[in-house]
Amino acid sequence: MTTNAELHGRYVAALPSFVHPMYREPVSIERGEGGYVWDVEGNRYLDFFGGVLTTMVGHSVPEIVAAVQEQAAKVMHTSTLYLSEPMIELAEEIAAISGIPDARVFFTTSGTEANDTAILLATSFRRSNQVLAMRNSYHGRSFTAQAITGQRSWSSTSVSGLSVNFVHGGYRLRSPFRWNSNPKMRYSPFFPRESWSRRRRSRSTSIFPTRPRKPTRGRLSRRIPPCQVPAWSPLPSSRL
Repeated sequence: MTTNAELHGRYVAALPSFVHPMYREPVSIERGEGGYVWDVEGNRYLDFFGGVLTTMVGHSVPEIVAAVQEQAAKVMHTSTLYLSEPMIELAEEIAAISGIPDARVFFTTSGTEANDTAILLATSFRRSNQVLAMRNSYHGRSFTAQAITGQRSWSSTSVSGLSVNFVHGGYRLRSPFRWNSNPKMRYSPFFPRESWSRRRRSRSTSIFPTRPRKPTRGRLSRRIPPCQVPAWSPLPSSRL
């Protein structure tokens, strides 16, 4: 029987050093069912992990398995160079749900690509490479997404074609400025509300939140404060 340790040894030997699994003693995942997964040694785990750049819907869900098998038996991939009825149907459904007038849907295979597209659209529209990104943010592993990532451990290079300034966000639950009750600091401790609004209206600067909207949810997803904590109000010491 293959063990987790044996797989880890093969993993280290075959994959580059900058790609590494979670945990000091990595766990393999051989199969899953519902909210549980099993490793190659037969150990069962309750899966609390929300997925990395995926939408976690559970494991081996019969309806999803059947849909994948049905499509795989027809054709796996044709690209957007050709018409695909399932793709068009999904785009129509998303456009209808969005409520956006005359909406258009652009599909990507990862959140990183979605962020790359957002950066391209924003900088092209504003005709500027200036970007404001939030500190402690994570946006992906591509060259462009790493440029606006506010965590050194997730940024492999400082070289970028973007002019990025990292700022603190107005989110106060874990902010060092959480005790500041000045209403003018609603959006950022560095910019009064009026100044921030002018920057938002300016065509020279693109603003990216802690995690830009993606078609997927997962790693370092948006942090939501407890529902009983009023927005923009200082937190009592018991909440820290």
